[in-house]
Amino acid sequence: MATLITGAGLIGSHAARLLVERGEPTLLYELKPEPSAIESVVDPARIGFIQGDVQDLARLEQALREHRIDRILHTAAYMTAGMRQDLLRGIGTNVIGTVTVLEAARRAGARRVVLSSS
Repeated sequence: MATLITGAGLIGSHAARLLVERGEPTLLYELKPEPSAIESVVDPARIGFIQGDVQDLARLEQALREHRIDRILHTAAYMTAGMRQDLLRGIGTNVIGTVTVLEAARRAGARRVVLSSS
């Protein structure tokens, strides 16, 4: 079984590095991956990437089933500066995205979901 990390920012990338160093299969799920930022933290050859939106229930559930994900670390979030520029998008990502991750996990039978927050 594998771990899916939503959000490939600073926290998600570092968590991925720690997991792969322990030998655990790890995938990053990110809407707009920035390869150079991710590569500065974790070897991309050691992790899987899935491009997707945390608000897309069908895509997220498909990824969980296809990759036999049983653990999710949910780090995807729209940060404060972004929220000031686009409040509705921030609410969509932070609130609806979290609910979507939880529902996809329930539907796909994931054993554990860990939510991170700043």
